[in-house]
Amino acid sequence: MQALNDAGIRRDRIVIYHIYNYGDTPEVFLQRIRHILELGCTSYPMRYIPLNAYFKDRYIAPGWTRAQLEMVATARRVMGSHGAFPPRKAIVEKMTQAKTFEEAFQLVRHRIPEEQERLCRREK
Repeated sequence: MQALNDAGIRRDRIVIYHIYNYGDTPEVFLQRIRHILELGCTSYPMRYIPLNAYFKDRYIAPGWTRAQLEMVATARRVMGSHGAFPPRKAIVEKMTQAKTFEEAFQLVRHRIPEEQERLCRREK
């Protein structure tokens, strides 16, 4: 990384592509993302699909579940930027402070307080 810095290449402009759902576990995958983000680079995870697969996104590697793979796909769309996880403060904090894979990739749905919801209904 020092050589890149010396050459004037900013870390936040570096995108690191990496495979998941192949010979890893969700926890190892999370550690990889943490490491990339801690370097200040963008993590671009790509789901492994075997070459002989008849259907896209049906392969589930040992150690993974369909729900975990869907969590990654959803997080890439919602938290990420164009399928990647840039080293933005909120993303770095969420990934590094999470105790488990599920905690890192779980999306929190905010509920509107009931009083605000009632006020919105009255205005219509």
